[in-house]
Amino acid sequence: MVAGITAQMSLYDLVYAAGAGTLLCIGYYALCLLLGYGVKARFFCDAAGLVCGALMLRSLATVRLYAGQVRWYQLACCAAAFWACSLLTAPLAMRWRKRLIVPLGGWLRRIMQPLVRRLNRAVAQYCCKYRQRKKKKQKTRLQNTGKVLYNSNHSSEMQ
Repeated sequence: MVAGITAQMSLYDLVYAAGAGTLLCIGYYALCLLLGYGVKARFFCDAAGLVCGALMLRSLATVRLYAGQVRWYQLACCAAAFWACSLLTAPLAMRWRKRLIVPLGGWLRRIMQPLVRRLNRAVAQYCCKYRQRKKKKQKTRLQNTGKVLYNSNHSSEMQ
């Protein structure tokens, strides 16, 4: 049986849960900042946020919370802190993405494009040479049929 948890202990647990929700929100929007705000990227960010949130709350309950398990009010506090932090963080993340990440992506494309082209060209040349070597190995040299005299041995023996 679990010992009685006082109001002060519950308040400490709520503070820890709110901190976990805030950290989860910051991590979520940092991942969205890097991956973008497309449908597939948001789905990945949502799934990663859900899994990380569940793991974070479970480990928080194991290590810091007095009851040793996540209670409904702690989960509600974590969700409320995530929501409140997202109201502040979402506009900033979108603005930072437009100002920092998008131009950086353009510069990275300009730098990486020649390197990728060179790499693709080298791979294509290697594959082409590999195919040619493979074809040469597969061909077996046969004698030219025009120069071979069939039954030449037999015709001299018969006479």
